[in-house]
Amino acid sequence: MDVDTIQTDPTTIDDVVMTPSSSRDLIQDDGSNDGDHRRIDEEVQQVLAKYKVEWRANPSLGDLVLVLRAIIEQDPRLDRKYADLQNQLDLLEKHPWIKGDIATAWKEKSYRNIRRLAILHPTIVRQNLSPEQLSALRGALSRPFRGDALDAFLNYLEENGKAFNEYPQRYYAKFCSIVQSSGCGKTRLMLELGTKNVFVLYMNIRSPEDTQGYPPRDDIPANILTARYNTEQEYSMRCRAFFAAVFKVLGRLPWTLDWCHKMRDIGNIARTEFFLELEDEFGKVLRAMSSSSSSPTEIMKEYYEKMAAGHTNALSARQNTPMVIALDEAHVLHEHRISGSGSALATVLLRVIKEYSELLRPVWVVFASTTSRAAHYATPQTLYPSQRVAIEGQLLFPPFTQLGWDQHAPSLKDALQDDVATGAHIIKYGRPLWMSLSENRNTSLSGIVNLAGQKLCGVGMEAFNLGVDQQAFAVLAQRFGLDITFGHRNAVRYVEDLVASHLRVCIKTTEDRIWSYTTYPSEPILSCAAANVLHSDDNLVSALNSLAKMAGNSVINVGDIGELVSRFLWLLAKDFFVREPERVVREPKMVVVDTRKLLDCHPVPVTAFLEFFLGPRVWNAVPGARKEFENAYINFSHWVSMDFDITPRGEHEEQLSIDDWTASHWVRTGAIQCCHQQPAIDKVIPMYFKPGFNHQGISHIFISDKARNRSQRPSLGKIKRGHEGIAPGYHGLPYIAVLLDLGVKSSKLEATLDPGKDGEDMCFRIYAGGLDENTYPFLEDHANLSKTLKDLYTRLSSPPGPTYLEKLEDRVQFGRSREARYMNG
Repeated sequence: MDVDTIQTDPTTIDDVVMTPSSSRDLIQDDGSNDGDHRRIDEEVQQVLAKYKVEWRANPSLGDLVLVLRAIIEQDPRLDRKYADLQNQLDLLEKHPWIKGDIATAWKEKSYRNIRRLAILHPTIVRQNLSPEQLSALRGALSRPFRGDALDAFLNYLEENGKAFNEYPQRYYAKFCSIVQSSGCGKTRLMLELGTKNVFVLYMNIRSPEDTQGYPPRDDIPANILTARYNTEQEYSMRCRAFFAAVFKVLGRLPWTLDWCHKMRDIGNIARTEFFLELEDEFGKVLRAMSSSSSSPTEIMKEYYEKMAAGHTNALSARQNTPMVIALDEAHVLHEHRISGSGSALATVLLRVIKEYSELLRPVWVVFASTTSRAAHYATPQTLYPSQRVAIEGQLLFPPFTQLGWDQHAPSLKDALQDDVATGAHIIKYGRPLWMSLSENRNTSLSGIVNLAGQKLCGVGMEAFNLGVDQQAFAVLAQRFGLDITFGHRNAVRYVEDLVASHLRVCIKTTEDRIWSYTTYPSEPILSCAAANVLHSDDNLVSALNSLAKMAGNSVINVGDIGELVSRFLWLLAKDFFVREPERVVREPKMVVVDTRKLLDCHPVPVTAFLEFFLGPRVWNAVPGARKEFENAYINFSHWVSMDFDITPRGEHEEQLSIDDWTASHWVRTGAIQCCHQQPAIDKVIPMYFKPGFNHQGISHIFISDKARNRSQRPSLGKIKRGHEGIAPGYHGLPYIAVLLDLGVKSSKLEATLDPGKDGEDMCFRIYAGGLDENTYPFLEDHANLSKTLKDLYTRLSSPPGPTYLEKLEDRVQFGRSREARYMNG
């Protein structure tokens, strides 16, 4: 069909069916400045002049189609399918309001708002993110960079470059990887390299099914590198053609500061123009490689050297990191396999990188991924003494994982202790993603919490299933301090999946890449999201059943059973307490107290909470005790595990004062699980006396957990804040000491009040024996939970006997202790 054949009934602007402006999905920031838009508008007008089409008050459908075609042709970021006449007609028929917008733009000779229509941008349409989320994520890439990760990463690249140039035969190729979970700043780190005089060619090759991520997929390089291939030879040829085309296009472009900046500006028209040119050159190079007498590798190297010759100053051999080809979301290269051989695409791609790396130019490929599998290989042939993984007898560079944490966290003196529940405060802790989302004023606090829950579970809200081991572990581990057992046969698979899909953070990876040290650091906004998921539907019991199964299979390192069950008792009691209808006015989904404050971070009165936890008798047993704590509050949303004593013996680095240490946990709503060697206590819950009463300031609830058959009641008297392992020489506000004697059969509750000396160090001591509804009345309303906790305790306190393999390991360690298993009897 030709434009001339379109029926051209005149239509005035007023006759066009209009739609409310709110239904027009516009891209808030299309990456172009005013100068770019003026230039493109002028080009559109020139095309219309060539068509000999002039503005008139009653434009025909044919006129509007020609204007739309001119707009599409002059902006390569727009979906090329709308350059086709039939697709244009279908678009205008389905969305008739666009005709009015086109007519208005034509009259004003300004087409910016047409170019901003999301419907014309295939990448944006594909993304399943709200306009508010997209705007916030775009803005995050342009705000000032925080932290030391950039300098650390640049140093990492420079050291890798020095090592490769000095020992090129020892190292496999000039590539490395950034590995970390979602939202920690991998993309921003790669783009920010450009501020350090490093030219960055950023390409996002995420799967087309990934609709939740940002930046969007760069279709042209992604389609070339991640398509399905039948043979390694076919894919090798395309990889060589791809890099040759990259070098060819870069070789004839000016690497000016302005152009380099545009290439790092997601959505900028310069990036689109580059990729279109790359696509064209890729086809030409691929055809040339198929017919040339020179090998594909030689052709690739030829363009590589020509690019270096054209940019001698930037690519001199003495420099180590002047250019980085950044491939983001690179895990797809491992997931996609070559059908003929079963090899991962990454295996072949990295061999191609090796071929041109031999020329010793400072050009690096950096893979960014939530998993280190992007650069995994088969079993190595040779290992150097350093024990780094080796491929074909050569070493790989270990992945970079340290992207920083708490970049937006306020100093302790700036953190207001009375406002710890506000979203504006809580989102400053943890990964930078939450702060980035919040900086868009149209993004609600509930929306951020819900998104965090989806990312934590690795699924959409409608697909939460805490009967699935990984989902259950992620939701529980983030709040209750759980770890995967080192050495379990499935440990590596669990760890990789938790980092890749469930926001667990990689601390470091061993140089042989066999094991990654991972954790859920203190991140209160994620704790709120986990609590919201856990207390929806029947998720809690499902999650605990999954936990019991994983623990029974030794996948989870449960540590001391008393400590684990105690963590569940305390935190779940607080969860139920704040969710009682009469406690606070809440939104329907129980995410926030109001539009500003988070339910699970909200301070709650100690007096009311202990009465809920242990019953009214806890206060009735000691007349006057309640009054001493009537203005005391707790606010913990998650447990933070320690690896060292609160006050270690011997010489150590400078320690925070006990008050500052406690306040640092209070302001981020954390409670402390002490290390196993900690004397006298197992847990600390920060307590805060609000101003206006007898007491004011920071104090503590100290907890000791016991899981023996005989009563440990005398141990309660040993819990003293001034203990040499806790806070020697410290004197202060009233505190509470609690002993949970979980192993005894009979239920018992006792309370006493130690008045202290000289008005300081008053201590309210509580002994709670047993593990049933009599000791913990809040369990009466949660019969399934009570049964599950008891079953969990019984199951874990009577673990299965050692396996044959464990028996053999014990025999090798003769004399380790007096236990029979180490004495080889």
